Amino acid sequence: MWAYAAACVAAGITVYFGLMLLQMFWETLHGRNPFPPDGDMALPETFFWVAVPAYWGAGLAAAALAYARRTQPAVPEGCSEPSSDPLASRAAC
Repeated sequence: MWAYAAACVAAGITVYFGLMLLQMFWETLHGRNPFPPDGDMALPETFFWVAVPAYWGAGLAAAALAYARRTQPAVPEGCSEPSSDPLASRAAC
């Protein structure tokens, strides 16, 4: 169950940062700096082109998938699918 929640969070993060990346492309295509220096935050544009894709939910999605696969109940011999009840006996097939 937690893996699915993490997958949903990963999807939300991916959409959020994906929209930010689209905004960066749009601004660059129109000759503007997507994140102009502003007061204390004088980071180079290259920083954002590396940081925004790196913060996508891809890492969280990979972790959620790995967790889901690792915690999936084993399929008993003779069964085609694992039991939907994790507390059920393996001999229940």
